[in-house]
Amino acid sequence: VPTRILDIGGQTQNSISLREFPTGSHGQYAALSHCWGTKQTFITSSTNLVDRQKSIDFNELPQTFRDAISVSRSFGINYLWIDSLCIIQNDIDDWKRESVKMEQVYTDATLVISASRAISDSSGFLNPRRNDEIISISYGEGGKMPTFYLQQALQPLTPFADPLKSEPLHQRGWALQERYLARRTLHFGSHQIFWNC
Repeated sequence: VPTRILDIGGQTQNSISLREFPTGSHGQYAALSHCWGTKQTFITSSTNLVDRQKSIDFNELPQTFRDAISVSRSFGINYLWIDSLCIIQNDIDDWKRESVKMEQVYTDATLVISASRAISDSSGFLNPRRNDEIISISYGEGGKMPTFYLQQALQPLTPFADPLKSEPLHQRGWALQERYLARRTLHFGSHQIFWNC
């Protein structure tokens, strides 16, 4: 696992904390690939490091971070790496040490969660999609009519067609390593989710 990682606990846990692990520690974790946006609103710095290690309130986090925690928890993954929280942002020595490890962070992650459609940390990526792209089908007789929702047209993620190229995250050069070094990625796009393994 990386040097620092968020302990996000189980499904119902509201409190999160930043934990440090000795070099060579092993375990499953997810990593978030995201656009920060124009403001760095929620980071770890030398002034709040001790507080982050004690507790971080889920409800105070930006929406993209909350969405990533929800996805991680739904897979039973209790640890999440987010660069802006797991690297001390105002400590140049820490940044130099930890930034060179990002290749390993994304390669060793059990799952990389790509917030492809989110333009910033505050926007989130689990928002509803456009309704005109969804077909609803109801069936059954009597009082109960289950409804299923289907995407009108699914696009494959192939080397020849990249439906993610116009997403905000994939317009950023620094996100290239996060996309191509990850072993398993869930890309949350504007129109659909893509699984890449």
